[in-house]
Amino acid sequence: MTFFFNWGFFTNGDSREPEQAGIGGAIAGSFYTLLITLMLSFPIGVAAAVYLEEFAPTNKWTDMIEVNINNLAAVPSIVFGLLGLAMFINFFGMPRSAPLVGGLVLTLMTLPTIIIASRAALKSVPPSIREAALGIRCFTYANGDSPCVAFSLARNVDRHHYRYGASVR
Repeated sequence: MTFFFNWGFFTNGDSREPEQAGIGGAIAGSFYTLLITLMLSFPIGVAAAVYLEEFAPTNKWTDMIEVNINNLAAVPSIVFGLLGLAMFINFFGMPRSAPLVGGLVLTLMTLPTIIIASRAALKSVPPSIREAALGIRCFTYANGDSPCVAFSLARNVDRHHYRYGASVR
């Protein structure tokens, strides 16, 4: 009795004939769904975490946003699935088999986790590293409470007032 590896099972798509059916379509759909999820959730989540941790003022709105992010992290996945069914398929009329719908729902599911983890990572940066960033043209404004974490690439940066009183050249 000889055994051989059935490549058709991994490369073929759906078929009415059981011998010709495969999981190739499901693998491709899963890949595209995860690609959409990664392309949407990572930049949005990290940008939201940087904004909330570094730039957003502490007031009622940001407190409400933080509470909602923490609440969304505890929502079961079936609720997100029903939200995707109601919003993306019924309201926006997207097709049921599109990886875009699954990617959008998975993006909504993973955003709270990414935001919480990114904020924790930003909080764990020691002050010595932040001061070292100031030395390589990452500046903070003298009149603002939130530091600027982006590199200063402007040509005329000396028109701004900095925390240490001197302009950066």
